[in-house]
Amino acid sequence: MVIIMLMRHGKAEPKSESKPDEERGLTEEGRREIKAVAKCLTRPSIIYTSPLKRAMETASIIAEFFKNVRVEKADFLAPGKLNLGVLLESVHPGALYISHNPQLEEVLGELKINVEMKPASVAILDLMKRKLIALLNPSFCIECERALTDSSE
Repeated sequence: MVIIMLMRHGKAEPKSESKPDEERGLTEEGRREIKAVAKCLTRPSIIYTSPLKRAMETASIIAEFFKNVRVEKADFLAPGKLNLGVLLESVHPGALYISHNPQLEEVLGELKINVEMKPASVAILDLMKRKLIALLNPSFCIECERALTDSSE
C-alpha cells in the first residue's frame, strides 16, 4: 500500500493585470481553511509543493501545524506540468503534494477517480490500488472542528 495525499492550494487572491499569476498569495479565508484541513490530516512524511506563492503559503501553514515536516519545491507540481507519469516517478509514501487545478483533477481522472478538487481539498489515495481513500474539503473539516469544540464545552 502506497498512501499519498494530493492537495489543491487554498483560496488565492483574484487574478489581476498588476500582479503575475505566480505571485498571487492566499486570502485570509484561504489561510483559515488550510489551518482547518491541517487538523484533519495525518502527519505527512514530506511536503512537495508547486513553486507558486499560493502553493508555497499552503505548504508553510501545513508544515507549521505539524512542526518539522520538510518542505520541498517541486517544479513538476507547477501549473501545466503535473501528470500521472510524473507523479508516479516522484512517489514518496506518506507525502503531501500541493498543486493546482485542472492538473489535479486530470491526474485523478487518469486514475478513474472523478472528484472536484475545490481550493484546500485533499484527496488521500492508495496509489497501488488506484483507489480514493478519502476526500477532505475545508467545509467538512471546519464542521468537524466546530462539532468537537461544541461537544467539549
